[in-house]
Amino acid sequence: MKIVSRREMSGLEEAMHQRGITSKALIGRVGIAISEQLKEMVEFPDTKNVAILVGPGNNGVDGLVTAPHLAAAGFSVDVFLCADKGRYDQGLIGALGERVECTDLTQTGLESFEEEIHQFDIVVDALLGIGRLRRIQGVMAQVLHDVAVSFQANPERLLVAIDIPSGMDADTGEVDDLTLRATHTLAVGNPKRGFFVSPGYRYVGAVKFLDIGINPEEGASIQCELTGIADFQNAKEFLHTTIDAHKGTKGHVLVIAGSSAYPGASILAAMAAYRAGCGLVTLVSPASIFPVIAGQLPEAIHVTYPDLESDGATKEAIRLIRTLEIGNYDSIVIGCGLGSGSFQSSFVKKIIEFIGNGSNSIPVVVDADALNCLAGMDSWWQNLGKNFILTPHPGEMGRLVLMATDDVQKKRLDIAHLLAKKVKQITVLKGAFTVIADREGNTYVNPHATSVLATAGTGDVLAGLIGSFLSQGLPQLLAVKLAVYVHGQAGEELGGIVGQRGVIASDVANYLPQVINKLMA
Repeated sequence: MKIVSRREMSGLEEAMHQRGITSKALIGRVGIAISEQLKEMVEFPDTKNVAILVGPGNNGVDGLVTAPHLAAAGFSVDVFLCADKGRYDQGLIGALGERVECTDLTQTGLESFEEEIHQFDIVVDALLGIGRLRRIQGVMAQVLHDVAVSFQANPERLLVAIDIPSGMDADTGEVDDLTLRATHTLAVGNPKRGFFVSPGYRYVGAVKFLDIGINPEEGASIQCELTGIADFQNAKEFLHTTIDAHKGTKGHVLVIAGSSAYPGASILAAMAAYRAGCGLVTLVSPASIFPVIAGQLPEAIHVTYPDLESDGATKEAIRLIRTLEIGNYDSIVIGCGLGSGSFQSSFVKKIIEFIGNGSNSIPVVVDADALNCLAGMDSWWQNLGKNFILTPHPGEMGRLVLMATDDVQKKRLDIAHLLAKKVKQITVLKGAFTVIADREGNTYVNPHATSVLATAGTGDVLAGLIGSFLSQGLPQLLAVKLAVYVHGQAGEELGGIVGQRGVIASDVANYLPQVINKLMA
């Protein structure tokens, strides 16, 4: 599904008009789709009171058209007009009928609304849509304030935004001071870019998509997509194993990771690679942590090098890794828990040069401290070979592009896209709604956003997971998209089993087979 800007959404609607679908017909589709979605969200419609807050523009029209459909389905519906009644289509007002109570808040005063709003089980925000924003004032400002106060007192209700929470910028995710935090947003046609950047993603709640009949070819040129299960059907042919498979046919991952401060990072990356189905993992790590990690991961082939604590040790570590037959591996993961400093920077630079010069056909996942080391180098991207995958979290991305983390979060889609095109490497910007950008300028947004994964080591798990899928022969972009999806799905499912607190990275790694096997069934 395409993720659209304000301008792109207008273009899609215009394409529908050119196909002969009138504005009236389109509005009718939207009203039916909203009412059907609300019916699915509640168990007993005839016991629910619904307040629809109606603004003066197209978003308000959607609310007006929805109201009689909800009333026909058994809901008790009240419409609150938040602009002068004369600004509305009188035909739509008349169509509300006797079953819908309609109140013009510009005439009745707001004292009664402040008292009434507490009684509603569902509040529908149909005040402002994706049009050009202005500061919310007047009646709408007071209405939004009263609703916010009401939900603070009783949050166990539904607050449903039509298309977008009022006051949110569809492109940037910026919000008005009065923008409400929806429990659900019903996106008309396509999700908007602002849903997936800060602060927008904190306001949309659970996003549902309303099919209004847009043809896929009408959005073919849009370069931003939301990934979903349907994207991974052809992954089955790559992950399918035969009865005569053996460890040598299921992929061999080389993991260069760990330090005395972060021995667990190497374990988590290697464990995730195995749990995702590869046949072999060679784990290259400092000698000091070998006694710790060998017992934790007996399945791995272990290679050690001197701890990076001096020039001599670093040169010896580089020499030892250069003795490896890089062509024997199907993918490489480097960076998890390496630590950062001058010795680590020298190590990373030389190893990445060695890998890039040795074989440009082997995909390389560059994660964590390897990214931090690269960020300290001038024109760092020139050190990379052709098939590198960068997996920064927002802080690491900020160091790579010389931006504050908060600014990265506000422009996640754009920054991932621009960096991937500049350095010509697949880039994964981790976080809520992880962003994947390919070398051609296409951007893919993962649908998962869960605080369950906000714990140490889950990034190492993702790095190993990507490396594993790459080693099993999946095309690079498919491997990355599938790994990110599986990682997010594992977090969401564990949240449902364990709860939002207490899941640790090794839980995620050990749960990967369940998610993968269900997807590939």
